[in-house]
Amino acid sequence: MFPIRRMTNDMEKFVDNFFGHQLPNLTGLYPRESSLGATNITENEKEYQVSIMVPGFTKENVKIDVEDDELIIKAEIQDKNESKTDTWHRQEFKHQSFTRSFVLPDDATEEGIKAKVEDGLLTITLEKKTKPTKKNSVNIE
Repeated sequence: MFPIRRMTNDMEKFVDNFFGHQLPNLTGLYPRESSLGATNITENEKEYQVSIMVPGFTKENVKIDVEDDELIIKAEIQDKNESKTDTWHRQEFKHQSFTRSFVLPDDATEEGIKAKVEDGLLTITLEKKTKPTKKNSVNIE
């Protein structure tokens, strides 16, 4: 058995014994490791695309800023349905937050940034600066 799994099982036994009764085994109902904030960055000729996993977040929970050539992503969500009368035995999804930041590439424009949250994925598109075509005529003496 892996050490983490053994520690998790020991903790569940401790909680069961602490409350004096057996709690249901919820191991298969939620992931043990979070992928929150996991990021992929791709590039093509016209743009960069930053994809960040934000399961359970909406666009209202996410803030994106550009400061000193740095793209800063902050996200926070809290469970607002907290009951004051219930006895809590386990609470694992009360608050989630993360912050990620990336230095903008030299050829990315700050004006052309678009973002959307869909199906637990935040997608940020950064347009590349268009290179002006330079044409210089040379005078012949």
